[in-house]
Amino acid sequence: MPFPSKRRSAMTENSEKGRISITNKRIEADHQILDALTEENRQLRAQLEEQKVLQMELRSALERAEQRGHSLELPTLARLGKGQTLCDKSKVIVCRVLQFARANCGQNAVEWTSSVTGIKRQTLRTYEQETDIHLSVTSVEEGTLAYKLPPC
Repeated sequence: MPFPSKRRSAMTENSEKGRISITNKRIEADHQILDALTEENRQLRAQLEEQKVLQMELRSALERAEQRGHSLELPTLARLGKGQTLCDKSKVIVCRVLQFARANCGQNAVEWTSSVTGIKRQTLRTYEQETDIHLSVTSVEEGTLAYKLPPC
């Protein structure tokens, strides 16, 4: 086999250089893509870590709020014993508390009044029927309201 000419060997070298440069460009492009993906992965991991921290903070805040909610629950008072009754004046006062609760607590008014006064729900309803009052203001003096109450 004859030796290749200078021209032919130069062409071969140039074509090899072209192939090498194309390969190098591909490798460089792959490295850039890999670097971009690595950076994106790092950023996503950082965001995930921030979300985990935020989630833990939210959970602890929720637990604290639930604990506060449990501590704010109204304690129940001692109930009236069998045979014990309230005087008419006390019944009217309890009915007034129930009216206040209905105005401010809505559906839970009877339960709220029961827990505040220590009187059972059914008894509250009975007091309402017995007294059959429509409490109205008898006098208004300097921003205070006065209600007529029966004697004790």
